[in-house]
Amino acid sequence: MVTICHSAEHIVQPLQRIERKFFVLPRNIGYAYNLLRLVCRPAREYPLEQINSLYFDTEDLEQYEKSSSGDSRKDKVRIRWYHQIRDYQDTVPVFVELKSREGFTGAKQREQLTVPIPALEISNLHEGIIPNARLADIVAGFGHFPSMPIHPIILVSYWRYRLTEPLTGMIVS
Repeated sequence: MVTICHSAEHIVQPLQRIERKFFVLPRNIGYAYNLLRLVCRPAREYPLEQINSLYFDTEDLEQYEKSSSGDSRKDKVRIRWYHQIRDYQDTVPVFVELKSREGFTGAKQREQLTVPIPALEISNLHEGIIPNARLADIVAGFGHFPSMPIHPIILVSYWRYRLTEPLTGMIVS
């Protein structure tokens, strides 16, 4: 038997964030963007970029099932990288992330790694970008212990506009 003990003063809690998502019909995206530009300005950092996320889950899709059933407590494990692979030379910075949510409040923990470009090629993504043991160690460091091993499930890529509301500094994307 293994017992793991943490004293409260050594646990770093992730920052809490409030995130709201709104559905916009694809044909109305330009209209919504122009409306937001009336009150927001392009963010100083990353005003427009491609987002790529490889999501992980258990074989029985435990996290997906929690999400689709409306469970208010959810976790997502993903590896995320920005821009297109051709924007890099030999290696690409990636982030291993754990997003946790309860209701409208969430937290995100992330660790940056550097991987060789071939690890991000579509034909290799089924391998998970980094070794499974390394991924398990990182998410365990975040305090997340899936009930079964996790594997790459789906790749999601999209372009994101990032804006800042000047009075509050709130990020809108």
